[in-house]
Amino acid sequence: MMSLKMSGARTLTGIGAVIVAALGVMSLVSTGCSYSAGGSGYSDDTFLYPSTAQVPKSVTLVDTRTGQALWSYEIPVGRRLVVSFNRNVEPQNALTPDRMNWDELDSSTSSGSLENSMLVPDRNGRRLDVRVRLAPELPAGASAAPNPSK
Repeated sequence: MMSLKMSGARTLTGIGAVIVAALGVMSLVSTGCSYSAGGSGYSDDTFLYPSTAQVPKSVTLVDTRTGQALWSYEIPVGRRLVVSFNRNVEPQNALTPDRMNWDELDSSTSSGSLENSMLVPDRNGRRLDVRVRLAPELPAGASAAPNPSK
């Protein structure tokens, strides 16, 4: 049996402890957005795409009903793209009821708000395609080291 000691004289046991623990987790989840490789560990429709010199990536949002590419983003090397979906924000809009939020972040940034958004098809009408570009790819502004044998 699960038990949870609260500050004060009462101890919660059983379902009460489970409810309090769940509310605590929910409050942590809802207070901020944290981005990490592999996702958040729960189903929040948030995706992280890092782009490295050996695995430079581009992401495309496809409308699966038509096959049309709706949006595409070439992630610079050393940066990462975070994409998040919010369901049913425009329920009266049958074609694009969901909202996609996205932003490009520094590779060391693990939280923050996503500044860009657009209305998109619901989860049954969209797909994110990830393409790996030709590698290696140098970060912007970097140049290859000179070849000493020449």
